[in-house]
Amino acid sequence: MISHSVETIRASLSSRYERMIEPGQIVAVGNGAFKDDVADATLKFLAPTPEGAPGFLILSGPGNPDLVARAVRSINEARSEVSPQIAAPILPAVLEGTISGMSFALWPRSRSLDEGGKVKRLIRRRLYAGAILDWNADLVRQTLLPGLAQTFQDDLHVIANDDLFPQEMRRDADRAATRLARGEWTPRHALHHGDFWSGNILLPQRGTGRAFHVIDWAGMQRRGYPFYDLARMSQSLRIGRRQHHRHVEKLRAIVDCAPRDVTSYMLSALGHIGRNLEHFPPERYRAMAIDIYGTMNAA
Repeated sequence: MISHSVETIRASLSSRYERMIEPGQIVAVGNGAFKDDVADATLKFLAPTPEGAPGFLILSGPGNPDLVARAVRSINEARSEVSPQIAAPILPAVLEGTISGMSFALWPRSRSLDEGGKVKRLIRRRLYAGAILDWNADLVRQTLLPGLAQTFQDDLHVIANDDLFPQEMRRDADRAATRLARGEWTPRHALHHGDFWSGNILLPQRGTGRAFHVIDWAGMQRRGYPFYDLARMSQSLRIGRRQHHRHVEKLRAIVDCAPRDVTSYMLSALGHIGRNLEHFPPERYRAMAIDIYGTMNAA
């Protein structure tokens, strides 16, 4: 599928640009074997922009051809919800459209945070972790909304009623739902990215300070869940427990919730994902959910 996509993209861009795109100018990147197993996974490529500069292209999968178009709409919505400073890392696309019925979007080329060898990745993650997680906290701060109690109840019941989750995880979800029903927890929504991990962080080619870009917004939720993005990014950056705890506490102060409800928020987010899997394999979802639950409990 990926090799076919390279040739299809090359032909489509050549037609759009009215000039021939050479085969070596379209290169698949970051597309693991799992991309072929999940129908709505996005595919990522290096590709030239209309002006000829290096670019970065994301293409929808066949299971959800509108996925990238949805991401572009989400980018525009997210940028409109926050201050210019917080909007700056949320880059608008320079080109969008469809290729063989699949939506795509193209951005100027940037370096991946995870580019290079193990040592370089480790150094970069340590350099950028604080800036990325602080940006996420400010994003939450600027987009908080009153929570929809019934939505949180429905999300928690997904976890509590699934026998394939660990007993402790199901029990925590049931306790959170009970506290919510009793009025002992008043949840809040906030905008969340939905796939906030190091692979979706790009660095400007000639950036200054700690500038970065956040890509792949197809899973953005305006009524999202505080702490979910923090957990995903903390895991992928492999930050230490002390630093993770510090960022959890910072976000908890912003959201204004009790320590136990950090887990409640996380379980609600995981339940929401479980209610909206689309083509995502259930076994992958459960493994991811258990892993994130463990990370947040450790904090």
